[in-house]
Amino acid sequence: MKYEKLSKDILKYIGGEENIIDYYKCITRLRINVKDKSKVDMKNIEKNDLVQKVQYKGNELQVVIGAKVNEIFQDFERVLDNSKIDKSNSTLENKDISTRVVDFLGGIFVPVLPALIAGGMLKSIITLLMMANWISSQTDIAIFLNIIADSVFYFLPFFLAVTSARVIKTNEMLAIMVAGGLMYPTLINGLQSQAKFLYVFSLSIPVMSYATTVFPIIFGVLLLKYVHKFFEKIIPENLRTIFSPLLTIIITLLLTLAFLAPLGSYLGSYLAKIINAIFNFNGVIASIVIGGLLPLIVMAGMHQSLFPIMLNNLSETGSDVILPLFYLQTLAIAGAVMAVFFVTNNKKIKSACASTGITAFLGITEPALYGIVIPKKKPLVAALIASGIAGGLGNFLGIRAFSFAMPSILSIPTYYNPQNGVSLLGVFIASVVSFVLSFILSYIFMKSDNKNDEIVESKIVEKDELIYSPLENGKSIDVLKVNDDIFSKQILGPSVAIKPLDGKLFAPVDGVITMIADTKHAIGISTKNGLELLIHIGVDTVKLGGEPFDLNVKEGDEVKRGDLLAYINLDFLRKNCKEDTIIMAVTNVEDIDICIPEDKFVNKDSLVLRKIF
Repeated sequence: MKYEKLSKDILKYIGGEENIIDYYKCITRLRINVKDKSKVDMKNIEKNDLVQKVQYKGNELQVVIGAKVNEIFQDFERVLDNSKIDKSNSTLENKDISTRVVDFLGGIFVPVLPALIAGGMLKSIITLLMMANWISSQTDIAIFLNIIADSVFYFLPFFLAVTSARVIKTNEMLAIMVAGGLMYPTLINGLQSQAKFLYVFSLSIPVMSYATTVFPIIFGVLLLKYVHKFFEKIIPENLRTIFSPLLTIIITLLLTLAFLAPLGSYLGSYLAKIINAIFNFNGVIASIVIGGLLPLIVMAGMHQSLFPIMLNNLSETGSDVILPLFYLQTLAIAGAVMAVFFVTNNKKIKSACASTGITAFLGITEPALYGIVIPKKKPLVAALIASGIAGGLGNFLGIRAFSFAMPSILSIPTYYNPQNGVSLLGVFIASVVSFVLSFILSYIFMKSDNKNDEIVESKIVEKDELIYSPLENGKSIDVLKVNDDIFSKQILGPSVAIKPLDGKLFAPVDGVITMIADTKHAIGISTKNGLELLIHIGVDTVKLGGEPFDLNVKEGDEVKRGDLLAYINLDFLRKNCKEDTIIMAVTNVEDIDICIPEDKFVNKDSLVLRKIF
């Protein structure tokens, strides 16, 4: 398994299977509902360079990963012992109403996204082929491709029946039967014969099509849960297997077809009318507000709650005004990231901007958001402004989505419909504004930060910076052998590793103590030439709560090379099976000379790192 170590680390730091209520994934996130938040070590999960961000939404732990989430999720499932997971507590009770709604809708729609995306992207391809006059709508290949693309949307109630049953915790097979009842040809064909009602037990069942609908099946499955639970309770055990499902499906479908499904259909219709009325009243303002907030909505993981609204709009009116806003915000994020690429001089940040900028163009914005845009702050402001303005402009130009596709540059054909007054020129104009405006604003905002960087760099001209061993008695080892990827891969910056032979830790350079970890296992020093040095005592020693470390300095202290920083109880580390290696990393500069070979005895006068100016 390629991501076995990461998967085991996540499992370890969330408190094991016993702390899991339920788990699933979306396009970019591993989502885990946990029982006890106090058992979750978010900081250690975030240490892995594949993890962009770790956050909570209610009791749901969201591990933001990005495009590799599918592979990591598969490995995560393989390392789990599902027999230890108690899903009996996997309910929506004990949560605030907003969390319950988001979790409920996310649990229903996220698993269907791969099928929806596949269908939507195929619709885009069909549109492109027809625009190029390579096929026509009447050719067999076009008919075949449309069968594939339309299948998920036409039979959407079947997909939602399964996911709803899983979220609501009821029988999936009976839920599929409810969907089959809604999609039965008699109801759909009855429309063609102008029949209006079926009369069953004095109940009037409206004859109407529920193809592509969202709310009728969700209402039906909700009813199914309680009807099934009722019959499971009152029917004797020896008769339960036969009569419980029989009576459940009869009662559920009767009430669903007579009341809940029409109610859901009307609800969807009126919801679409309300949204269209809002946008018709002042669509530009509405698009500016929603478009400007979308990056924040995505950050919070609440964008899933908009899926049923968008799908319902497409079903009821044939188009949707919200999907294009998602598309334009991906370009705004990409523009902000690419601006950082051109402004920064940091090679690591440049590389991150290049990769996350590409994935943002393709519709996956979380890596760019959490890796670049949010930490830098100013690009986030630029993206919010550009996303809002481009959204308003797009609405002014009449841009709408005519099929569901993952919002990205690949989804552009789904916004093109000359019969409905939407031209490629309008889509192109709004797209350029979103990307270019975000790029320009982010570039301007970041320039001031870059000038500050240049001021700092201009100060680093006095002489070479020499960094010595922090130990009077130690032995150097190859940093690649350190049992922590953060250090062995030198993710924090150029690093050296030294095995201590006694417990005294000294200042390796003149500077100021800028950081001391709460658990005393890490010390940060800023040198007069602006280098940021991190001294990390041992591996995985954060869990020891600072007990083996007796510090002789505090934050803000000025130190000279050779000053005593701390006493380390090496025996305590070894008794607790913790690696005692001292790691030093320069965290803000890449081109550092490492001056010490492997397996060499060192003292306070041993030169280990050098920066040449």
